[in-house]
Amino acid sequence: MKLLSHFPSDYLPYPTQISILEQLEEAFKTHKFVILCAPCGSGKSPITKTLSNSAADPSEEFVRLIKSHDAFATSFSGDYTHATECLVEPRFGAFALTITKNLQDQYKEMFPDCAAMKGKSNYQCIVDDRFDTESAPCIFASKVKDNCLSENCCPYYNARIDTLTNKLGVLNYSMFMALPKHVKYREYIICDEASELEEELVKKFSVVLNYKAMKRLGFDINAPSGYKEFFQWLVGFTMNVTDEMNSHKRKISKKGKEATVNERQKYIHLKTLSMTLTKVIDTWPDCEYVIETKPDGLSIVPLKVDNLSKEIFDYSNKVLLMSATIIDPTAFAKTLGITDFKYIEVESTFDPKKSPIYLSNKVRLSYKNLQQSLSWVAEQVKKICELHNNDKGIIHTHTMAITEFLQRSLKGDRFLYREKGQTNEMIMVDHKESLDNTVLVSPSMTHGINLYQDLSRFQIIIKAPFLPLSDKRIKRLFDEDSQWYTNRCLSTIVQASGRSTRSKDDYCKTYIIDGTVYDLILRNKIRLPSSFLKRLQ
Repeated sequence: MKLLSHFPSDYLPYPTQISILEQLEEAFKTHKFVILCAPCGSGKSPITKTLSNSAADPSEEFVRLIKSHDAFATSFSGDYTHATECLVEPRFGAFALTITKNLQDQYKEMFPDCAAMKGKSNYQCIVDDRFDTESAPCIFASKVKDNCLSENCCPYYNARIDTLTNKLGVLNYSMFMALPKHVKYREYIICDEASELEEELVKKFSVVLNYKAMKRLGFDINAPSGYKEFFQWLVGFTMNVTDEMNSHKRKISKKGKEATVNERQKYIHLKTLSMTLTKVIDTWPDCEYVIETKPDGLSIVPLKVDNLSKEIFDYSNKVLLMSATIIDPTAFAKTLGITDFKYIEVESTFDPKKSPIYLSNKVRLSYKNLQQSLSWVAEQVKKICELHNNDKGIIHTHTMAITEFLQRSLKGDRFLYREKGQTNEMIMVDHKESLDNTVLVSPSMTHGINLYQDLSRFQIIIKAPFLPLSDKRIKRLFDEDSQWYTNRCLSTIVQASGRSTRSKDDYCKTYIIDGTVYDLILRNKIRLPSSFLKRLQ
């Protein structure tokens, strides 16, 4: 049956969506991987829903295994006792993988019949409201857990049931990779904001061992410098962390309700550290890791992710990677270890005159001159904000240093800053609910947010968002392929410029004040989407 016949019934397909679905239908006949470059407004979310609608339903047995929680039952050795039963059931439905909770919420708003699953810290424990479900009493008392499961009263486990038995489950990348292997095979896996997939994989397989934090947990870090010797030390260190985690869990279990919040948090830190270290050890033979020692600790980071992407791609025979910013599809695929793929590119249907991008080439900001240029930056930002005094907007700062300088320089309650202890979701709520013309100021809102209509009529990109060459991994990749480094910067620029025009009727002005971006665009026009180039003034 044609994919188009499975288009969500609450929506009418655009000509662009019809074209995409026709191309996808042909592409998936011969290719496992399809890379779709489609600008904002192409209707990528309904494409995802169409694919999930076209897939098979979950089998009754798989649903039973999930709803009864048998799929998660383990033996004394820690093996999943019903893994084989899950694996023999036919594949069904789709997982949509996102980078932010905002994107998960957008899917739920558009398609109420889909299901989303977030991390345990996002759900409140109903047994003891002092805790979220990550540190709830059931973690340390199996009887409490059994009771909650039997009564289906835990919000986290209910979300898990709904998501794993739904034809469209929406998760972030980290949550998907944390799921047991036997419950995550699907007909389709759709990677949303796929331009950020490399970074998501890097984060999932990275460990930072802060000396002070490790000391508080009871560990001294005395790692050897040799690569082979370091691995041997890492194996022993991981065993010690796991032993301490199990010992600490037993102590808390004995204390029961008397266990303090700090004691519970310590267990969570130990558990997270143990799981991440184990992932690094398991993938060490297939992946070169970069070890960087700093005054406050050391980091362990994968150099490349081409052999790590199987943690996502192995769970479906059809993988769709979607983004508005595929700068170089061949290089993008190579980075993810994809050797055979179909590439589909879609033109924007938006009027570029409604979303002009104003480029300045007066001052080129760099690491060397940034400090002395910050006063000039603040003055430019102030002028633009005054020009848009009656509008909401967003300022992409790129770094916390720029954010903090603006916070000291720009006066008034209009500006909402991403500060320590806050999340993007928190300031987004304040921005949406405020009746004033608030302006978001953050270094990390270039992806995954939807500032539609009056939520943003202007945006400012302060600096070319180059990755830091002070990072050992990034410096090695830059030395190996400087175009990779440039592509990452260009991708972020295009993503940031698309946060505030979300439909044909929407409009917004974008100001880029770093002259370095002007030079970058001139040198890389051939790589940039035509929809972006048409907006340049």
